[in-house]
Amino acid sequence: MPVWYVILQGSFDIVSFVPGEAPALPDAEKDPFFPEDLCAPLVLRHLGQRPLHTGFWGLTASGPDRDGWLLANDHGVTVARMSAECLKQLSRSHT
Repeated sequence: MPVWYVILQGSFDIVSFVPGEAPALPDAEKDPFFPEDLCAPLVLRHLGQRPLHTGFWGLTASGPDRDGWLLANDHGVTVARMSAECLKQLSRSHT
C-alpha cells in the first residue's frame, strides 16, 4: 500500500553512492576474476535536499537517476506517515 510522508522538522539530504578512486594494487595482488569497479571505495554524492514541510510518496525513489537515498542530518528528522487511503479520506472530508 502506498504511503505518503511529510517532513515536520529537519530535512533530508538526497545522496547516492558512486565509485571513488580505486587503490593501485601490484599485479600480484590483482584478482583477474574480480571486477575493478568493486575494488573502488564508495563515495557519497550529494544530489539535493528534501526541506522542511516537503511531502513525498514512500515508493518514489529520489534523485535524477532514481538511485538516491535519504540521509538525515545530525539534528534528526521528524516525519509524519500516512497511508494513501487515509490521505484520500482526509481530502474528501474537507471538500
